[in-house]
Amino acid sequence: NPIFSIDLETVVDAARINNTALEINNTSFSISRKGSIPNCEKLAALIAVKGTPVVIGSDAHISQMVGIFDDALTAIVKAGIPPEQVINSSLDRLLNFLGLDE
Repeated sequence: NPIFSIDLETVVDAARINNTALEINNTSFSISRKGSIPNCEKLAALIAVKGTPVVIGSDAHISQMVGIFDDALTAIVKAGIPPEQVINSSLDRLLNFLGLDE
């Protein structure tokens, strides 16, 4: 949200150090947080460079939007985030990240 200024690099570094996944959510590009696109793109670029875990979310507030990730996926591809860095790109990856793969 552009209304609240944060140091994105510090947040991305802290998430990486603490193995905490950050979210790129789809509605930040269109519905829920007007003007957030530049921040989301910068966040995705920093996540890519620093290797921070990331999840993609639809942030759906109505049933018709569940599973719609088009804008978020475009942003991660543009940033160069590889699929193996996206925690919820497969069930195995998600379970491994949560320590539930045994």
